[in-house]
Amino acid sequence: MRAIFRNLVVAVVVGVTASVAVLQVPAAAAPAYGGDVKRSIVINRAENWLDRHVPYDVGAFAWDINRGRQYRQDSSGFVSMTWKLTTSATTRTLGGYSHEIDWNDLLPGDALLNEGLHVCLFDAWVDEGTKADFWVYELRDAASDMRRHRVNVRSARSDGYRPMRYDHIVKG
Repeated sequence: MRAIFRNLVVAVVVGVTASVAVLQVPAAAAPAYGGDVKRSIVINRAENWLDRHVPYDVGAFAWDINRGRQYRQDSSGFVSMTWKLTTSATTRTLGGYSHEIDWNDLLPGDALLNEGLHVCLFDAWVDEGTKADFWVYELRDAASDMRRHRVNVRSARSDGYRPMRYDHIVKG
């Protein structure tokens, strides 16, 4: 994570000679967008939209958890919000922020992308031993709105979904 610094100038005057030292002091941390984000933060952001019952509306925008940015109220806007992207990506552009992973490597905060159609956010395996079913957060359509539900791996694969990992997701 990049730290933001401000310069603090300290001057020491001895007689007529002055020496100046520049110290770097961390500035107050502002919410970062477009950079590293912890998995726990991604899931917390997803749960916030779930708890707020954010409705599906491709023409509308909703605030993120700290009212730092607004994101489109569709599947890709939702995943963009959880990943703290600087903009609402689309299902055609989310691949530019992430890379494909193996199905068995899915961790909380990863995504299932059906490019050009839909995306949802992986939460957890129903059974870590079998990895046959998993839980996702999803903003799919006006009929279902924001929800968390169970998905079968075989069904997701046959429907054209690919497991994706945000390039800047980190442990924690």
